[in-house]
Amino acid sequence: MGNSVSSSVSSTIPNPFFLSFSDQPGLILVTQQLNEDNYHSWSRAMQKALNAKLKLGFITGSILQPDPDAEPEKFENWQCVNDMIPLKNWNDLKDRFQHDNGPRVFELKRELMNLRQEALSISQYFTKIKVLWEELNSYRPVQCNCGDARTMQEFLQAEYVHCFLMGLDESYS
Repeated sequence: MGNSVSSSVSSTIPNPFFLSFSDQPGLILVTQQLNEDNYHSWSRAMQKALNAKLKLGFITGSILQPDPDAEPEKFENWQCVNDMIPLKNWNDLKDRFQHDNGPRVFELKRELMNLRQEALSISQYFTKIKVLWEELNSYRPVQCNCGDARTMQEFLQAEYVHCFLMGLDESYS
């Protein structure tokens, strides 16, 4: 009786070792090709795609390789998934392609400051500002899980709302 309960509970817990039929070595996770100029946005898109598939830990190192002698079945599962992940050398890619891009950050901030709704619908305006804001966020350092992280997130949300409201047409004042 205890086994049936634990097996039904364990089947509902997300499993990073699970591979669906759609998972294959040539699977394109993001449509954007990595190049010298887009590492930040490509990396963010790739991390979101891998996180959605519960595979991000394979590139960040949080899902550690099991000991093949102590846990041979778990090691096989880990090896299968690890072979499916196209990013064996995430840190090498980061070192090669990640550049502080001060000029692009400046351009994004200027675009945000000058963006106005004008002839755009609210939805189009919101989408445009959101795209710029997300790209700008991709250049920010990764936030820690410390106590101030929530305060920083709230501050950034307020900045985002202010930026949005400043660009709305006068009819929305």
